[in-house]
Amino acid sequence: MARRTAERKIYAQAKLRRLRREHGMNQVDMARALGISTSYANQLEQSQRPLTAPVLLRIAEVFGVDAEFFSEAEGDRLATELRSALADEACGVPPPPEEEIA
Repeated sequence: MARRTAERKIYAQAKLRRLRREHGMNQVDMARALGISTSYANQLEQSQRPLTAPVLLRIAEVFGVDAEFFSEAEGDRLATELRSALADEACGVPPPPEEEIA
């Protein structure tokens, strides 16, 4: 049986690291901005702990992203768009396999 979206654990790893770096922050700066400990910020970036709803909302506020930024559906949508962009069917080039994108 599939779990509902609200029950799924969300791990931030690369997306959170990218946001932090794009905003010129180190982990200490990010932890302060989010109101969490530096060790917790590190655990989030290493996917050792899932995002909690309050932290997810704070990340959205601090970094100006939608909370859906971290959802699996968003990643799937981006992979589909990338796959379409890489395919040049007018030249007879088929889209790459999903394994090469994900």
